[in-house]
Amino acid sequence: MNYDRPHRGGGPHRRRHNRERGQDDYDHDRRREHDTPEQVIKNIVMKMGEVDPVQEVPRVAKQIREAPVTVASISEGIRVAVTEQPYKISYYAALLRLLHDPAPSEAETVQASGSSSLPSLGKLVLEDFWKGFQGYLDRLAWRDIRLCIHFFAHLMVAQVISIESMSALLQSFAAVLDEFGVSYGRGKNAALCATEGLLIAGPVIRKSSSPNTAEIIKAIQTFNESVTSSKVLVQPMISLESSDVALGNAEELLESGLAVLKVLESSEFPDAWNSVPQPYLDYPDLDTTLTSPFELPSILVPPEVIELDGLATDAGEDAQVKKEEWPEYLFHLFDDTSGLFIRSHIRDMIDIFEVNRKECARLLLEYPKWCVQGTFKPRSGAPSPPEEDPNAKNWQLESVVIEVSCSLFLLPESPQKSIYYIALITELCKISPTTVGPAVGKSIRKLYTLLDDGLDPEISRRFVEWFAVHMSNFGFQWVWKEWVPDLALVEQHPKRSFMRRAVEVEITVVVS
Repeated sequence: MNYDRPHRGGGPHRRRHNRERGQDDYDHDRRREHDTPEQVIKNIVMKMGEVDPVQEVPRVAKQIREAPVTVASISEGIRVAVTEQPYKISYYAALLRLLHDPAPSEAETVQASGSSSLPSLGKLVLEDFWKGFQGYLDRLAWRDIRLCIHFFAHLMVAQVISIESMSALLQSFAAVLDEFGVSYGRGKNAALCATEGLLIAGPVIRKSSSPNTAEIIKAIQTFNESVTSSKVLVQPMISLESSDVALGNAEELLESGLAVLKVLESSEFPDAWNSVPQPYLDYPDLDTTLTSPFELPSILVPPEVIELDGLATDAGEDAQVKKEEWPEYLFHLFDDTSGLFIRSHIRDMIDIFEVNRKECARLLLEYPKWCVQGTFKPRSGAPSPPEEDPNAKNWQLESVVIEVSCSLFLLPESPQKSIYYIALITELCKISPTTVGPAVGKSIRKLYTLLDDGLDPEISRRFVEWFAVHMSNFGFQWVWKEWVPDLALVEQHPKRSFMRRAVEVEITVVVS
């Protein structure tokens, strides 16, 4: 008789695995039991829209009204989400629009009393949100300030914030441009706040009784025209035959925004320009007999703090200029270039998720989910729209993402470390090689073509490093025979230098 029993996967390793799994489940349940109602609602708010944002907004609004939580916890959840998940901002505006309406029981009280003095939950949340915005303003946290302005602009279109107070807020940032001796970094950030705020709120402000869009645009234009010498120093292309600073493959960030505003102003800010969804427009108009729009307090943008490091040294030498004080040029590597607002969103996502490149890559490839249908071309295999939209942009997502990732080539220094952009592009290729790979190949070929058209030497150096590291990550797969004809060029030619340096870096990467 055989007493040997078949192995069924037991033993100490399996028992230990079961114990560890049971311990993890226990810890998870214990954390969930100890979460306060405020923390639960905050997490619900921050994770809103992961499946279907349009359907989730009313559900989250209902959960907030039914939960015994404080206004501060709701406000904090929205504030963190607005500054860390900018692609969701319009949906948080829709959430606050629903919270701005009084609850049914409150509406009956207001109608019975014949007054509108009862504050809505949305107004209380917005008042607390403003305190956080004031904190960003005091610290001059420009990106957070700009994203909060996006939020306020959406709320103005949703009738939650008054038009007059929103106009005054944008005018406050335009006033920074008129300050005596304003630095370029301060002026650029203030101008971007006013520009992107107008892109959202401009159509409504333009139709109001006292529009100030023309004044804001004029202030931005005057400031932009006052800065010329520094632009020449950091432009990515150099032409020895011409003194013209106009570039065909790059565009300065502030000039790009100004050009968009001028086009919109000349056409009286058409409503159909936006590629950002506005879900709150599907809701009924605000009933002013029950609750009135929120009035944003007036602000004064605090002055810059003069750091001692920014002063001249004891030897009389000028200190190094910070990278925020230089103009920023955006590369155009593809024909179907996306809009300013889309590029701004993607740039913010890349900067915010610098701590997690894998999560950043995933979110970038999911970005069309948060845009109006027709903004990007549908993926292969995705259902086509029922009918052709004449206003559809049909931009190529991967081309836009790679083009924005070329912030790697900003002069004099990229916003993040070069290795981050290289690693991010690698992750994008790993997630979707069939769609991102061709976009990377096109960008490499375009940059290689620009080598003998005056590409800045520093950009050429970064390009070599990116190309070599990227090739090492993908088995050095490249159509090398494309470059064989260029071997006939003189040895000092930029393309010959690029090929020689690329081989040197690739050897170094492999050996190390």
